[in-house]
Amino acid sequence: LLHVGLFVVGSLAYSSLGIFGQLSKNDQGGYDYPPAAVIATAEALKLVLSVILLSLESPGGAAVKRDFSGTALSDWVLFAAPAVLYGVNNTMDMYMLQHMDPATMQIGTQTKVLCTALVSQFVFHRKNTPRQWAALVLLMVGVAVAARPGPVGLHEMWIDVVGCILLVVFGGVSAGASVYNEWLMKRRPAHVSTNFLNLQLYLWGTMFCICIYVMDMWNQGQAASALFV
Repeated sequence: LLHVGLFVVGSLAYSSLGIFGQLSKNDQGGYDYPPAAVIATAEALKLVLSVILLSLESPGGAAVKRDFSGTALSDWVLFAAPAVLYGVNNTMDMYMLQHMDPATMQIGTQTKVLCTALVSQFVFHRKNTPRQWAALVLLMVGVAVAARPGPVGLHEMWIDVVGCILLVVFGGVSAGASVYNEWLMKRRPAHVSTNFLNLQLYLWGTMFCICIYVMDMWNQGQAASALFV
């Protein structure tokens, strides 16, 4: 029951991104706030949540100290790659809404399922059954039909050429991040907490997204100190 509840909450949270992102757009189709600030804040909240869950998992702190002391610097660095890829993906979520409607984005981003299957087969040598390949093909056909370019209207599904390109890039980046992260999770020692691994991932993700935000502010001619305003 807990897993079902988490699945429902996760699905609602993920689908609400496109809706709230669309509602927050101005009349010109852009944002009156830097999208990078939203992503940096989200990564920071996930980092805080990981710290809290890790603390609750080990009230005495012995397991946490063991994980910190037993993790080499090279292991911390390995999490930088998926963190950057996830940060790029999350940032693309905001910008894709400028080239398609939320429904099309939610459908179109499912290209990551096919990309992940292909990359997983190459990296982990997984063999998909004919039924699974058929399901993936049908999914892609559905995505192509739903995401076909059309006129922009208030109540119509639409996407432009740039949006199509972004969906393809999104699928590839998402597949790379997912498979790389899975590889890191599988190579961990059995005693290392998943929350500790999430802490490493979100720490890099937070730093990367903050850097993106600062560079965005810098390019707009604003002081980097705006981060703290």
